[in-house]
Amino acid sequence: MSLTSADYLEDSYPHGTLVGYQRGCRANSCRGKSDVGISCLELQTRYVADWSFRKNINSGMDAAVIIAMEKIVVEKPKKLAVKTARKPQPRSLAYSPKTSRKEPIPEGVVIMPRKQYGRITTPASHGTAEGYRRGCKADCPSEVTCADANRAYNRENYRKNRQLKVQS
Repeated sequence: MSLTSADYLEDSYPHGTLVGYQRGCRANSCRGKSDVGISCLELQTRYVADWSFRKNINSGMDAAVIIAMEKIVVEKPKKLAVKTARKPQPRSLAYSPKTSRKEPIPEGVVIMPRKQYGRITTPASHGTAEGYRRGCKADCPSEVTCADANRAYNRENYRKNRQLKVQS
């Protein structure tokens, strides 16, 4: 059933509802926009796209009520007074034993410093594949460059793997 001009202007036509959209009201100039606050097309679009809107419509809530509830601005609660922070206590990097220890630390026992997290860097062994992996790619100070050592390692590894495939 198509919408005629006479039907569109009729007061009993359900503008601003899903029924109005289903009957054919898809115009931007829908009277539901001024009466209810939403046109039939906008209502259908929100109904399909917005899960909470659909849930409210299906529960029987009127679209005008939902739109009015959305327009209400909820005041944010006031922030509570912020407590003053304590001054940070200096920390030593080394582990300090507890002072309430029952037994004294025996002589000769060395208390190790706290573990420091992060990558421990050691100098690259020049002239090796490991040196190449650690970043020595050019201007290697050794007689055999790290790049040459890496190539030789890869060749040897390829030959070993190839021999294993042939044997199996």
